Amino acid sequence: TLQFKLSKAIDDALRALAAARTGASPERATAIQEAYAPLPGLLSTLQGADARPTVATEAAVAAALEKVAQALK
Repeated sequence: TLQFKLSKAIDDALRALAAARTGASPERATAIQEAYAPLPGLLSTLQGADARPTVATEAAVAAALEKVAQALK
């Protein structure tokens, strides 16, 4: 389901950010923290919903995952 796919993508992003944080420069650590910030709330929203995620939630997840991708470059 879409809810599972989005939740899995966020979980994968959280793990990748945690791994990238190790030994990161201060600047990169800041970017990683900024990318991390919205993820726990989005994951909670997805896991607490009994229905298909809203378009707004899908857009928020997409934006957050793009920020994660930029932080991990």
